[in-house]
Amino acid sequence: MSRLIPNRLSVRHVLSDHWRSMRKHGSSVADAAARYALLVVPLAVGLVSYGLEWRLLSPTALLPATSLLAGVLLATSGQLISLRARIADSVLLSGNQRVKNIYREALSGVLVAALAALLDAVLLAILSSVAIPQGETGWRLDFAIVGCALALTVSTFLVLMFLASVRRLYLAYLEAFENGEVLQRPRSTSTDALPSAEAGQELPSSAEDDDSSLSEFEIPTQARRHRSV
Repeated sequence: MSRLIPNRLSVRHVLSDHWRSMRKHGSSVADAAARYALLVVPLAVGLVSYGLEWRLLSPTALLPATSLLAGVLLATSGQLISLRARIADSVLLSGNQRVKNIYREALSGVLVAALAALLDAVLLAILSSVAIPQGETGWRLDFAIVGCALALTVSTFLVLMFLASVRRLYLAYLEAFENGEVLQRPRSTSTDALPSAEAGQELPSSAEDDDSSLSEFEIPTQARRHRSV
């Protein structure tokens, strides 16, 4: 296979690297559930589409979105590489193997998602270029059914890879800057802010405040009366 595809055009290392890096967080055990989900769910969607003979009525409408998504994911990989270079210069993070593993899986996952978006855009472009007349029962109809099944398979895989990439990117941020911990739910402090009698704190009496203010007002008044007398 390596002889048929030139080395510069081969994406085998990207796919194999991502497959091997899919491990459970904090361990070297392979994440079998995620691997099976990335394989079984898209194939199941494609088989259902083929069995029910679904067709894409307007594949042209989805073509710009998938093409734009491929470019965005490819640009995101460049940002990840720049951030990884900054982490390599850090004294505290450069020796953290967990951070390295997470960023490696995140980068390979984003690249695999970009490849899936590119393949999906190519399939949609091919489907949009073949016109299917109303009531067609020949090879055009079979082509539309098979093409729809393939496009839905790749699109489902792309959605799963997008969700996995979002999760891994956030996990990489937590490992690099938050010590791998998520924010905890804040405790309610509404009752703590109010002073309580049980804590030995007494509220100021309004009557005492009135008496003090009244006494301050009466003293100058009595002084004026004494002078007038």
